[in-house]
Amino acid sequence: MSSYFQNFALLMQRLGSGNYGGIQGFGQTAIVHVEPDLSGYTQQAAVDNQRCYGYCSGQGNNPALLRASVASSGYSPVSAYPNTYQGFNWALLHLRDLYAPNVKLAFHVSNWATSADVSSDSSTSLNATALGQQVGSFAAQSGFSGVPAGTSSYDLVFNDVSDRDASYYKYVYNDPSRWWDRLNVKFPNFHRWESYISAAGQATGRPIMVWQVPEGNQYFATVNNTNGHYQDNRAEYIFSHIAELAQAGVIGVLFGAGNGGSTVQHDGMGDGITNPASFCTSDGLSSGQICNTHTSTVSDDDGGYLRMQGQQYYASGGYSLTGGGTPPTATPGTTATSTPVPPTATKTVVVPTATKSVVVPTATKTAVVPTATKTAVAPTATATQPTGSSGTPSFTQSTTTSPASITGGTSSTLRTTVKVTSGNLVNGLVDLEVYNASWQKIGQRFFTAQNLSAGQSASYSYVWTSPNGAGTYTVMVGVFGPNWSPNYLWNSSAGTISAH
Repeated sequence: MSSYFQNFALLMQRLGSGNYGGIQGFGQTAIVHVEPDLSGYTQQAAVDNQRCYGYCSGQGNNPALLRASVASSGYSPVSAYPNTYQGFNWALLHLRDLYAPNVKLAFHVSNWATSADVSSDSSTSLNATALGQQVGSFAAQSGFSGVPAGTSSYDLVFNDVSDRDASYYKYVYNDPSRWWDRLNVKFPNFHRWESYISAAGQATGRPIMVWQVPEGNQYFATVNNTNGHYQDNRAEYIFSHIAELAQAGVIGVLFGAGNGGSTVQHDGMGDGITNPASFCTSDGLSSGQICNTHTSTVSDDDGGYLRMQGQQYYASGGYSLTGGGTPPTATPGTTATSTPVPPTATKTVVVPTATKSVVVPTATKTAVVPTATKTAVAPTATATQPTGSSGTPSFTQSTTTSPASITGGTSSTLRTTVKVTSGNLVNGLVDLEVYNASWQKIGQRFFTAQNLSAGQSASYSYVWTSPNGAGTYTVMVGVFGPNWSPNYLWNSSAGTISAH
């Protein structure tokens, strides 16, 4: 451990602004992600001493219960810190403060750190929020709160979704459990993972970086579940739900394969442009199928998907981080209201009860499941909470856009009026969303805790700013029960805005 601490100190010296050994340090902001997965193993050992192999002083969700060589390492700059895993983290923080205060240190939170794995567990009873609070508490005690006086804390939480593509697990290891349901109906799925990382982030009080996201997709024919071309749906979901991740506390996403054989964003296989026969699959879907019908024009092993989405993201000006909140909770038994919609161009989606493929053209209005979320805001109109419900409520809505024709980069006010025609809306949610011509969600505002009785109306407004440049945008409006279920009303063509 003396050598370990010496090498970590050398890293800090090279990243800091000082001059050591005749070498001038970097001196600019840098992120150091400390020992991915180590914290997961240490937490499992502290909580279950059968995994501790005699190196624990007690059992519980506490990093101080696991012994480590810190003061006893013989490296004098860390001699003041206890011989525990907690002391190990304090020592790293001290060395950062000593040599490179410009460095942001990141603590890793693994999806399996509590022994239950939110990445692969299909149980409907798994409480992701409680597990996220547990792992977040362990992280907080390790180096986010209660650090010694004069020592700075960790700056970021890192989390990785998988070390390889879901189809790599399925077809190489015969393990289909790593697919996440992009419709968020069955488990594991994206909403449950978001609940987990959101709770961890809240427990530490720090933002989250998502790391090692598999690069496979189900969009290009290139990705056909052969070596170097395995499918996954996480990249597709993330690019289509950026606001949803921001709601969970995520401030950045890093893509990259964690093993040889997984899909990468360049020609890692050296096989040039490949477009084998496309196919349809139910992988990553609780219902229906999705088909990789798009032809690639580049040699990237992912068909160019990451390149394409990255270019579109930055061309649109990126996403402004305006705050966090709690993402919608996945509810077992929720019925999917839409088949997957591609981020760009068209995609073939096979409806389970149909006998033919249905091509969703970009010019056709299609109902889209409202999954992306943003910080909830106070409603512009409220009503007294109804005392009960008289059956499933029904609604009418009318929406205006003013102005409906704008210059690119300017704003339009969206206003919808919702009226309850029968029943009562109790603790409901009203949602306004904006989609571009490629059916990507690029704007949203929703209103929680809405209570309306039969005959009552309420109006909601959203000042939306368009991207620069020309485009046609579709406004969609929905009314939901608590936690986005059930869906009482969804209008996928509530209004349009033209930018010129």
